Amino acid sequence: MALAFAGTAAGIVIWPAYLAGVPDNTGMGVVCGPDGRGYRDVPAYGGLPPHPIIVQAVPPARLPSDAAPAWQWHDIRDTGVLQLAACVRLLSDTPSGEFCSYTRGLPQVAEQQEVRTARYEITVFELRTHRVIDRQEMVGDHDACPEYKLADKAVYTGLSDAQLHAALDRHVDRPG
Repeated sequence: MALAFAGTAAGIVIWPAYLAGVPDNTGMGVVCGPDGRGYRDVPAYGGLPPHPIIVQAVPPARLPSDAAPAWQWHDIRDTGVLQLAACVRLLSDTPSGEFCSYTRGLPQVAEQQEVRTARYEITVFELRTHRVIDRQEMVGDHDACPEYKLADKAVYTGLSDAQLHAALDRHVDRPG
């Protein structure tokens, strides 16, 4: 967490450095980054549900293509109502023994890419204070081959929409 310092007659006062305003689709890097910070102008996590949440995958992690639309930036109309942020990080991976087939180049060349079984960490933060609400690990069970892959990039099992719901619904649907 980033800290701000101020000198006083009594000594040094330390408090978390929060960002003004509300996040946008570029601001989640600040929330999910190594020096994560909260946004002081968003509502506190509390009161009756629902508790709006945004989910951000930290590369190379990805959200499933069928992820709930309410968790994606393009479907959030007012980021000023967000109370929670969930950051998804890849922790480790192992060979799965399964392969995906791709073609590349001209002339097209067939290529096999082994799918790697991925273990993810999902950390839920109160967006206002950057306080950790929950942290859990899950092994991705979504093993469908992506439609395409970037050159020299691994292919990982992903978290399914059902896994995201299992991890996050209890925070969205219960009183804070």
